[in-house]
Amino acid sequence: MSKVRKNHLKGLFIAIEGADGVGKSTQARMLAKTIKNMGYPVLLTGEPTNSRIGILIRDFLHGEMVGVSPAVMTRVEALLFAADRELHLGKEVLPALSKGMVVVSDRYKLSSMVYQTLSGADPKWVEELNRFAPDPHLTILLDLPPEESFTRLARNGGQHLD
Repeated sequence: MSKVRKNHLKGLFIAIEGADGVGKSTQARMLAKTIKNMGYPVLLTGEPTNSRIGILIRDFLHGEMVGVSPAVMTRVEALLFAADRELHLGKEVLPALSKGMVVVSDRYKLSSMVYQTLSGADPKWVEELNRFAPDPHLTILLDLPPEESFTRLARNGGQHLD
């Protein structure tokens, strides 16, 4: 299925990735604005989405799911992100790409690989779970010294900036 999708993409898919607090949302907005100002149609999007599944993910990440073992929580988190990504692709990303738009996504499947693996999920399982999702044409990885990232997060009351 992934190969079929990749062959039908007309637009350009850019993913902005990086740890919390590195400025992904800011850079994604700036990039989308620049692309739009150059005269190209652009979709600015991100993960988790604002779908019901995306909202459930945010609740999950803020500790609102209690009484579940860490191993189960890790797998559930990975499954929720994959389900949200499938909706994201089907409702937003792929339709925009088929129209020749430039899609800029604040987070995508690399984030799942990193975060779910760090949470204890088997990397091969997470990769297999996300196999359906096409690779972006370009992934921009933002990096920042951890101390600066922590400082930015602390200034924001511990809330994710990106």
